[in-house]
Amino acid sequence: METFEFLAGPGRVLFIDGQRIIGVGKTLTDTTFNMSITAEEIRGGAANALRGKYFHDSNMNITITDVTCIA
Repeated sequence: METFEFLAGPGRVLFIDGQRIIGVGKTLTDTTFNMSITAEEIRGGAANALRGKYFHDSNMNITITDVTCIA
């Protein structure tokens, strides 16, 4: 079975800093949002049992592709 990819319509985006528009994208073909957080295990006691997890270093990455990018 074949799969096909097609573009139904480009996306639009406004880049805003507070109350000020700092950029506009009208022909986006790709947008990706990735979020992650690092977790460390807390172990101790009999048989070095897992007592909990410590979460730190959160991260968010955004990738935006504009077909007609003007810098």
